[in-house]
Amino acid sequence: MGTSFFSKRFGSRFVLSGFFSLVLLFSFQNCGTQFQVNTETSDLSSLSSVQTPSVTFESTTPTLINTPTYTLPFRVANVQDSEVRSITCQFNQQPVVDCSSRSLVLNQLVDGEHRVRIVVETVSGMIGETVRIFRKDSTAPVPLAVNNQTSASILVNATDNLSGVERFECAFNSEVYSLCTMPVNLTNLVAGNQNLKVRAYDRINNLSLVSEIIWTVNLTIPVVTISSSPAALTNQTTASLVFSGPTVVTYECSLDNAAFAACV
Repeated sequence: MGTSFFSKRFGSRFVLSGFFSLVLLFSFQNCGTQFQVNTETSDLSSLSSVQTPSVTFESTTPTLINTPTYTLPFRVANVQDSEVRSITCQFNQQPVVDCSSRSLVLNQLVDGEHRVRIVVETVSGMIGETVRIFRKDSTAPVPLAVNNQTSASILVNATDNLSGVERFECAFNSEVYSLCTMPVNLTNLVAGNQNLKVRAYDRINNLSLVSEIIWTVNLTIPVVTISSSPAALTNQTTASLVFSGPTVVTYECSLDNAAFAACV
């Protein structure tokens, strides 16, 4: 009966959180007797402060490297150490490993983009996940020049402080290495990619690394297409033209036999 009476008179629901002390006063209509219930003081802060763990990285940790080793230290936030059940890491598609040390060391990295997935789970079952993406680039850039010249003169220097440089050998395009002198003069070049490799020997016959020069000879004349222009006969004092050309970098225009000047 008491339960039924309470549900009719006091149908409200209370949501409690934090440190509290609650006094309930009940009054029954039939007997007029009052009962006072003083609850014990409780602390429910742990129920309302559960948060998802998060992972942060040191600001000095790079996302672009050129070394085969990469160290990734990190910190776990929003939870105490005692609340952490597990910390795991996964590098690319490799098996998951323990990362409770809050640091991951990767070795023998190859050039390209890499991905590290870090998962933190708390004793209460909350899971935080983050992904770190970085790139390794240990490949030196290759200069690539484009010109319309059918001849070239290339000078490559070499030094040897012990016995001195004895000779150079060159290989042009697909040719085999042969003795050459500096500068290397090339003529009658055809359109397309060109490649010259040069190596040096000292007086004791030690061989240098290969120096490679790559360029492209472009002899194709660009074609410009006019897609919109004024009528051949008009009474307008202004005109607009629309033109385009594949692989064209700059345009020059001439009006009424005037000197050519850059135009867009």
